[in-house]
Amino acid sequence: MIGMPEKKVLKALFQSLQAECKAPVDRSGRNTVTVEMNDEKLLITITSKTVSNLRAITNTYLYLIYAALSSLEAVNKQ
Repeated sequence: MIGMPEKKVLKALFQSLQAECKAPVDRSGRNTVTVEMNDEKLLITITSKTVSNLRAITNTYLYLIYAALSSLEAVNKQ
């Protein structure tokens, strides 16, 4: 679970990750990713048939989170 201090930031992150879940690059069905949001947290569930795919998907989503938060931080500094 990822906790965020601001609901606005959490919602923006949720929406960007949700878009990736709805249109994944890998459409083979071997992997699934779901993103859920409650009041203050995101729950990202990743399932995969192989450890190497699980690692790749996890790294992808961690990078997406990093990129989104970095972008929001850069916008807030201006």
